[in-house]
Amino acid sequence: MGLAEFVRVLAGRWVVILAAGVLAAGAAFVVGGSATPTYSASAEALVREGVSETVTKILPTLMRNVDRDWNTRVLGLKSEALAATVIEEQGYDLKPAALASRVQIVTDPTNGLVKVSVSDADPQMAADLTNAVIGQYALNARATQEQSLDEALASAEERLAAARKRISVIPGTPGATSDPGVVGLASHESAAALVDTLRLGADTQVDPVVVTLAAVAPAPAGDSGTLKTVLFGLFAGLALGVILALLFEYLARTGPKEASAS
Repeated sequence: MGLAEFVRVLAGRWVVILAAGVLAAGAAFVVGGSATPTYSASAEALVREGVSETVTKILPTLMRNVDRDWNTRVLGLKSEALAATVIEEQGYDLKPAALASRVQIVTDPTNGLVKVSVSDADPQMAADLTNAVIGQYALNARATQEQSLDEALASAEERLAAARKRISVIPGTPGATSDPGVVGLASHESAAALVDTLRLGADTQVDPVVVTLAAVAPAPAGDSGTLKTVLFGLFAGLALGVILALLFEYLARTGPKEASAS
């Protein structure tokens, strides 16, 4: 079939082509107009160690394999426990499981960055939920770090106080005992050094999670989204109409021959 004949066939069956285009565009309008658009807002945070390496080696709760435990830590962003805290603090009318399921994360362990996004039918709510989730995660991480330091420091100070009691009074000084016994200077110095290290760690700690980029509300789709859907349906319908026109032409040409042959 040459180009001229192809054009003639399409022109002769323009009703089929136009009808297919209109029907497809109408279906696209109905489907696209009734569908509720979903928006996703993204924020970014730096997840790091908030205390020195010296302190992380002391605290069992902070000792971790960096590559393995970094990924484990950021998974907390999708936890129902975090979602429940966000809902309670912000007063959202949501179920923790529903909110947690809408949280998506993209990790970059090399740079310590994690991208967090939450979806919602309202673009502003999507941004608010994202900022609430990542903000609460940062607060929880700092609180956990401070609690670990406080507990370790309290334990170390108890150890230091016990070591002081084991040190005998030095002979020749007022109140010296006749039998000084075992002087636990080494134990005392070790406990004192531990206390000093933990106090320095508490004084120099930084936030283990820093929000580097807050989420902003994405632009509403408006009528442009529906228009695009309708145009796509129109073009798809016209293409289908061309195929149908060629099919009908083929059947029209081959049908009589087959009937006369029989």
